[in-house]
Amino acid sequence: AKNFGLISATPDVALLVLWAAAMVWLPALLGFELMRPRLDYDIRRWATAFPLGMFASCSFAVGGAVDAPGITRFARIWVWVAFAVWLVLYALLVSDGLGLPICSAAVL
Repeated sequence: AKNFGLISATPDVALLVLWAAAMVWLPALLGFELMRPRLDYDIRRWATAFPLGMFASCSFAVGGAVDAPGITRFARIWVWVAFAVWLVLYALLVSDGLGLPICSAAVL
C-alpha cells in the first residue's frame, strides 16, 4: 500500500481548523449578547441558542472524526450549556405566552 501521509492527514487538519475557527466566534457571540442585553423574552434570542447547540453537535462529530478526546470532553460539557440556554429561553417563551411576569434578572 502506498503512503499518502499528507493527503490522508489533510481532512483531519481541515476539520480542526474549521472547528477552531467556529470556537473563535463563541466569545464574539457572548460579547454581542452582553452589549445588547434583552432581559425579557425576545424571539431573537433563539439566534443565540441555535449556534450553541450546533457547536456542541459539531464538537462531538469533530472529536470522533479526528480521535481527539479533549474535543469530545468539551462537547460533553458544552451540550449542557446549550441545553441550559434552550431551557431558559423555552421557559421565557412559555412565561411570555401565558402572560406570567418574567424575572427581569434573567441574563438571557
